[in-house]
Amino acid sequence: MSERRYLVELQRDLEADISAMERGFGSTRTRLATSELILAAVDPDYERAAFLGDVEGEVVLPERFENHIYAAFANTSYLVGKNHTFDELVQTGNLGVISDRALVKTLTEYYSNFDGGTLDDEIIRRHLDRTIDYLTEQGLGLGDEATIEDAVARAQNDAHFLGLVKAANFFSIWQLNRTQALKDDALAALADVSANLEDR
Repeated sequence: MSERRYLVELQRDLEADISAMERGFGSTRTRLATSELILAAVDPDYERAAFLGDVEGEVVLPERFENHIYAAFANTSYLVGKNHTFDELVQTGNLGVISDRALVKTLTEYYSNFDGGTLDDEIIRRHLDRTIDYLTEQGLGLGDEATIEDAVARAQNDAHFLGLVKAANFFSIWQLNRTQALKDDALAALADVSANLEDR
């Protein structure tokens, strides 16, 4: 396959990654908004962990979740990337087809960081599993009607649930900031790939 063809496919893969990350932000922001509404009512002195940094974008509970708060609380996203082209370049030994060595370095770092992010997702998945297990043990389903007031009452009376809410808050901020950094890397890699395509 020619260098140009690889560059076109790398461009397509990076665009798909960026779109998937943008869709995922909405799910994670929903989970963050839910945890913050509960914590504001139960523990007004609770603050986001400063070392996690600020969160970009608006954090608001979507209206469709107002009467399904446990579905909102369990809402999250995972990294699913399109690294087929890069994997093919590495596995076939064709990475040398890409003549811009700085681009190869950029792509290598991006996909390495992306793979690390998918490992981070396993931590978030385990927390979500514990959350769903808790709700199931309480006889609650994600599709059950429940308001923020119901979740606040539960957090006020059940330290286990309150702990799950605090963990959801932490993991949501962590996930948003980690994914934003990956998206920034993907945008930079995409710009480099696009520039290389223009030169061909």
